[in-house]
Amino acid sequence: MEAWAALLAFVAQRYPDEFEALLRYVLLAGGEQSLEDVRRAIMILVPTAEGPLASAGEQLIQQGREQGLQEGRQQGRQEGTLATLRTNVRTLLSARFGPLQASLEGRVDAATASELEQMLLRVQTATSADEVLDAP
Repeated sequence: MEAWAALLAFVAQRYPDEFEALLRYVLLAGGEQSLEDVRRAIMILVPTAEGPLASAGEQLIQQGREQGLQEGRQQGRQEGTLATLRTNVRTLLSARFGPLQASLEGRVDAATASELEQMLLRVQTATSADEVLDAP
């Protein structure tokens, strides 16, 4: 263990950027190890690693935030598209066939984006709301 500690201390002093990259890798590859467990182990081996370790951890946290925001935006766009399609189907069905029954509302709510797009096409030629909602 002492050999590893000496090697890590050497790399931390002489090659701080590479040491930070190594720490990022260790933190990412830690798998089940918690960030705090990994940090504690590194601090025992290389007490001078506090700065690079904090920097590597902050970068990982920032990457996680950015990924979460990106996924949240994507999910929001998908939900917005789905809500718009549902509103459009309801509006056209109501305009063409009158107020929708609760059972028809439920079918619109349960439909996928692809199914809703098909409903929008069928509403032009259908003779009833059921015909619009039933897949051909």
